[in-house]
Amino acid sequence: MSVTHRFIANPTEPSEVMAWFQSLYTPVTRVATEYGHALHFRDFGPLSYLPTGGIDANTSPVATIVLPQIRRSALWTVG
Repeated sequence: MSVTHRFIANPTEPSEVMAWFQSLYTPVTRVATEYGHALHFRDFGPLSYLPTGGIDANTSPVATIVLPQIRRSALWTVG
């Protein structure tokens, strides 16, 4: 079962959320995606992939991080 938590951060500063994930006792592997990062928790299982080649977030032990961007001088966090 997946759960969504949202955090807003300034994209020009280091991410406190990413720093928290990287400081966990369980090693996390950062996988680059088109929207940001998928953080893979290897201790909980392998990555599963979709037929299109993307990571299947419903069956993989990952946390997805969508990075905010500055668009038209405003913080943009959703499409």
